[in-house]
Amino acid sequence: MGILRKGKRVRLRTMSSAYLEPADIVWTKSGGGGGVGDPLDREVEKVRWDLMNGYISHKVARNIYGVAIDPESFVVDEEETQTLRKKLKQKK
Repeated sequence: MGILRKGKRVRLRTMSSAYLEPADIVWTKSGGGGGVGDPLDREVEKVRWDLMNGYISHKVARNIYGVAIDPESFVVDEEETQTLRKKLKQKK
């Protein structure tokens, strides 16, 4: 965690504070969410929302969550989703 100021890194400790200057860039690292439960049990609408907001790709929606979503309209194909999820659960 730190500040990039005029091409140089200014490191910050946890719980520290600093004044920012124009053009400063603040950077930090954090762990990603590990998720809870089987991705195939995630609510279809939540998968659709994640896709629409750029959190996941169409490939992930289909291959990990088993949800078939039209890439242009973001409409869920319910029948194909049921088929995908059934196939993916059989592979486990």
